[in-house]
Amino acid sequence: MITCEEFTNRVTAYLEGSVPRGERIGMWLHLMLCHHCRRYLRQMKEVVDLLHDVPLGDKTPTEESSTADESTKQQLLEQFRKSRGSSGE
Repeated sequence: MITCEEFTNRVTAYLEGSVPRGERIGMWLHLMLCHHCRRYLRQMKEVVDLLHDVPLGDKTPTEESSTADESTKQQLLEQFRKSRGSSGE
C-alpha cells in the first residue's frame, strides 16, 4: 500500500491518467481507505479544472495573443505538475 506522501506526489499524474495500471490500482485502494487523500484529490481536480478555465485573453483574441495565452496556461500547468512531483523528479 502506498503512503499519503506517495499519493500526493503522484496526484497530478493520477489525474492525467499517466500512472501505470498497477500503481493506479494501489492509489485507488489508498483512496478507499484515506479520507484525507480523497479530499486532497478533489481539491487538486478543482485546481486543474480552474486552470483549464482560464480565459484566453481578450473577447476577440488574435491568433498571436491566443497562442501566448495558451502558452501561459501550459506553463502554469507544468509548474503545478513540477510542484507536485509528478514529473518524475
